Amino acid sequence: MKNLELFEIYTANHEYKNIITDKYNRTPHFIGKNNVLDPCLSEFLVQNGLEISYPNNKSFAAIISHDIDYLYQPLWSLKTLLNQQSKSILSRNFKQLFPNFKNLQRKISPLYSIENILRVNNKYNINSTFYFLALNEEDEDFNYSLSEVRSFTERLKKRGDKIGLHGGHLAYNSKEKICLEKEYLNKTLGLNVNSFRNHYMRFDIKSTWDQLIKSGFKIDSTFGYHNIPGFRNGMCHPFIPYSVNNNSFLDIIEIPIMIMDTTLFKHLNLNHDNAFKLVKIIIDKVKKLNGVVTILWHNESFIGKHLELYTRILDYLIEQDCWIAKEDDLLNHYEKNSYFKEMKKILQNSFLLDNSAHI
Repeated sequence: MKNLELFEIYTANHEYKNIITDKYNRTPHFIGKNNVLDPCLSEFLVQNGLEISYPNNKSFAAIISHDIDYLYQPLWSLKTLLNQQSKSILSRNFKQLFPNFKNLQRKISPLYSIENILRVNNKYNINSTFYFLALNEEDEDFNYSLSEVRSFTERLKKRGDKIGLHGGHLAYNSKEKICLEKEYLNKTLGLNVNSFRNHYMRFDIKSTWDQLIKSGFKIDSTFGYHNIPGFRNGMCHPFIPYSVNNNSFLDIIEIPIMIMDTTLFKHLNLNHDNAFKLVKIIIDKVKKLNGVVTILWHNESFIGKHLELYTRILDYLIEQDCWIAKEDDLLNHYEKNSYFKEMKKILQNSFLLDNSAHI
């Protein structure tokens, strides 16, 4: 590829001009020039001298994260209760009559429990980043208040897991919303979060990074496609975004999302064998370039076949001698070894970018 084309892929230049979006204002993958399964920019950086190594001679790394969208099971209406009681009576299943009343009580669903995640991650001795929504009852997709998850977050902090803000539907494009949700999360949970991912992977390249920087965030992990895995701008490493509007690098680190559970099961409708084959292709490409695999697995996917695939992926990462890292440990490793500065130097020399841009 010519340097101009690579520059346009790295900056996702086409998204600044794009007028085609879905109902959540998300840019479809087919608008871009690049093959989303080709980490062409990371390959370009490696070919031009980028050398990345990891602790204990690991050749690549992975960051695991979980978006906590739902915890509480939906409450039954009185009409639903009466219908279920009628069915129980007609089927002579009288033992179910009393348990049915429990569905009028607010309780955490066993299908959504964070305990399911901790059970697996404890077994593999790994840490993750957990993104919590900070919504009020009137907000779209409200399911839990932050005070209701405080006991969970205290345990996560003791384990060494990281907690980030999962921005609500409208946060991605609003400094006001981001700051309100950030303040609510920090005050309620006793945190000072610096990592963000928006709900439904909503992201606007013209504004989201700028709004996050103005709101005090240092890390974003929204940049990816909701309906297809891979490399949105050809990067399989964390990177510093370059703003076409500002003609400069931005003061934020992007950890691009490559693999998401709902992409595989809901949008691509893959069976688990084919899903694993696709994930394996991505992992192998990342390993070849000493990159960082990013995996988003929601808490509702820690049961049944979805859980089996998660553990199968972890087993493969371990088999390939991957460093499954804490987010902060990995980024500190990059900063300590000046990897971001080296990336910037290569990009500036190749694309003749503004050398005064800050990282």
